[in-house]
Amino acid sequence: MADGIKFIFKTLLKVPVIIFIFYFIFNIFCFAHTYFKALGFSYVIMQTAVENNYIPSAEQAALQDYCDLLSSSSEMMSSVQIIAEGASGNNQKQQYGKQFTAGVTYRYRVIWPLMPYEQHNNYDENSNEYANVEGFGGTDTTGGFASESEMEERLSDSRHDISFPITIKYTVPGLKYYADLAY
Repeated sequence: MADGIKFIFKTLLKVPVIIFIFYFIFNIFCFAHTYFKALGFSYVIMQTAVENNYIPSAEQAALQDYCDLLSSSSEMMSSVQIIAEGASGNNQKQQYGKQFTAGVTYRYRVIWPLMPYEQHNNYDENSNEYANVEGFGGTDTTGGFASESEMEERLSDSRHDISFPITIKYTVPGLKYYADLAY
């Protein structure tokens, strides 16, 4: 009998640890996936900047469309933006050999689960619990679980929305010569 109770308590202790480990592995995998997407995109921006000494408006529009696609296609990536700064401080034509900073910046959002009490439809933010639940054999007066939209809203509040900025940028020399520009 004592071995059975030990087994039950060991299992109960293992469950939160296993959940934490799975979310940790999931976040590591998602971070690597989003980072390598952004790294590849930053190479495209860098190559465009090296070839032209700036990012032409037609190419910048295409790159911005891809930024918008990255922001909308993933829950983990948001606010994807192009970094384009010449020696004069903005994205303008400049002469051969001048430095240009190009890259990408975005916010990575860490995904964590909601606690069981936060998944209920009448969860009280102030007391961090749901109300009117009777024990075993009683009636559940809470009305069930929250809808998908309520759970998304709870995941995006300040307590659950953990995100941090990531910037990948390069300072490169320009290769193209513009005869129409004065030194």
